[in-house]
Amino acid sequence: MSEEVKILEELQAIKFVLVLSNSDRIDSYLNEIITTTIRRKIWTLLDGRRSPTELANASGVSGAAITKFLNTVSEAGLVKYEKGGPPRRVIDYTPANWLKEIEETESIQQKLNEPRIKEPESKPKMDNAEKMLFL
Repeated sequence: MSEEVKILEELQAIKFVLVLSNSDRIDSYLNEIITTTIRRKIWTLLDGRRSPTELANASGVSGAAITKFLNTVSEAGLVKYEKGGPPRRVIDYTPANWLKEIEETESIQQKLNEPRIKEPESKPKMDNAEKMLFL
């Protein structure tokens, strides 16, 4: 194992301990900046691989909304983003309660999109003898 790999692994371990020991403060700061469920969903989608267009498609919001969000979180120091490239979170952390909130919201949205009354199946056609019974 090279010296560089050892240093990288040590830095990752230090980062893990710092995030873990400061998770309450990180939660608080993220909640101040990222205040809505849809913004929290966008945050979870920021993986450093998706373009803003892909983020818009995956989250169901407009490209303008994604741009506004990226500007906000970039100014707050939470995301590194250069126009044309995929945005990347500086802190790879998502509060656990956000994931539950997003899941519940999507479940409710899915129920709202379901038809409320099921359409009856097509009625069987009656022959002339059956029609005569109803006259």
